[in-house]
Amino acid sequence: MRSIVIVGYYGFKNVGDDAVLTSMLDDLRTVFPEAAFTVVGQDVKQLESQLGVHGVYWADFQAVWMAVAESDAVLLGGGGIFNDYLEYPDNLLLNQSNTPGSFGIVYGAPLMALIHGKPAMVFAAGASYIKSDFAKRDISLGVAACSAVTLRDHKSVALLKELPLLADKDMEVTADPAFRLNNIHGELFTELFGGARTLPKPCLAVVLRQWDFCGDQPALEKAVAEAINAFCRAHGGSVLFLPFDTRASDALDDDVTVLRRIAESLDPPVPYKLLTDYLRPGEASALIGACDLAICMRLHPAIFAVKNAVPMIGLVYDQKMFNVLDSLGLGEYAMDIQAVVPDILVARLKDLWLQREHHRRVLSVAANQASKAALGNITRCKQLLEEPYQTPPQKYSPEMTDFFISYTRRCNEFHQRAIADHQSSIADIAYKLAYSCHQLKQYAQALEYYQKSLEAGFSEFWVRYHRGCLFIETGRVNEARMELKRANELDPSHNGARQQLAATFSEK
Repeated sequence: MRSIVIVGYYGFKNVGDDAVLTSMLDDLRTVFPEAAFTVVGQDVKQLESQLGVHGVYWADFQAVWMAVAESDAVLLGGGGIFNDYLEYPDNLLLNQSNTPGSFGIVYGAPLMALIHGKPAMVFAAGASYIKSDFAKRDISLGVAACSAVTLRDHKSVALLKELPLLADKDMEVTADPAFRLNNIHGELFTELFGGARTLPKPCLAVVLRQWDFCGDQPALEKAVAEAINAFCRAHGGSVLFLPFDTRASDALDDDVTVLRRIAESLDPPVPYKLLTDYLRPGEASALIGACDLAICMRLHPAIFAVKNAVPMIGLVYDQKMFNVLDSLGLGEYAMDIQAVVPDILVARLKDLWLQREHHRRVLSVAANQASKAALGNITRCKQLLEEPYQTPPQKYSPEMTDFFISYTRRCNEFHQRAIADHQSSIADIAYKLAYSCHQLKQYAQALEYYQKSLEAGFSEFWVRYHRGCLFIETGRVNEARMELKRANELDPSHNGARQQLAATFSEK
């Protein structure tokens, strides 16, 4: 049975990233129905319960290292994992620090695979903003260690090929796996869009986020609210606000607060529904698919709009929105957030609504194209697992060679620790089994497990002591005496061992 490790920005309750993972697993399980999947991410319990995978906490370097060691392949991504908007420290890859996000372990996973002689693949990932030399080095090393690279848009290829080591790297443009996500029509869908529909048409889906790196956030929110008001005055309808990140620990991850500010700025006659809980990816896609228009600041709600042929505006705060849409010939649907003013936004919404049948046809063609292209990720992964593994050629500079050696030494430290912990665990389990069998007078099994625990490194004193007691109980006096003599040598201060040894001399 194949074992595949997937490493990305997963389990953080981000609907977009979880959509990528969900769709990846659906397609991979079709091709590899017997495969076991391990996903490295944040919320291990969520990953395991919702997706039926084995989860490994991304900050547990040792556990990730062992998962890679026991795998047949490592998949990196998808999602927009190649960026460094937040501060990127020099020691991130070596120290596996918690900031920023999980990218240290993401970029390091292919290096672990290289060290173990396992194939690794960049799976439909995206690149958008890479500024620091440290990030460029770590991304270059990680991608160079991969035997196959598929990316979700042409601009991501161009950005990565500018990095050290990657100018001649083979890279294939496919599409985001979320274009193949299945919709889920659950209770919320029925409540909002079922027979007793609560959101009148035309319904406008709105997904915005906080963004502090460019543009004017208050002005953007004001423009969106005014445009919605103007559109609804002219055409009626309603608004559905959907958060794609519901973590309140950081403003950048708190969509609900942003959407609430806009909702509270709407004119009183405009009916709206503000969702505040985490949405399963298929559920979010179905909800957007039931709307008539969409304004999307995050990438994956825009992808959901395209795949459901819902006329949309993609607000560009990061080039990934434009890059993905442009790769599908949909660049006209993107609008830079710094160019958003109410009049322009209203005019765009009006065009989308009045020409909606035309836009639906255009988006439907693009969605079909993207779904087929996304299958290329699975085809390349299948080839990777079926062909003999060959170490990807490396052209390291002296500085990168030194860094890779340091990383290898770091991995070796964790490897030795993992082996010790593994052996300790085996020894502890075997000893507990032995003692339980002993108490139940299952003497043969007890002796077997005592021996296994001793071989695995459990305390020799306790094994010798309890084995001596067992031999006394079963009348094997000479063997008891030998065990207890050794126990006394190991710990002369233990009263029980001295007393039991004395008892063997009183036996006839």
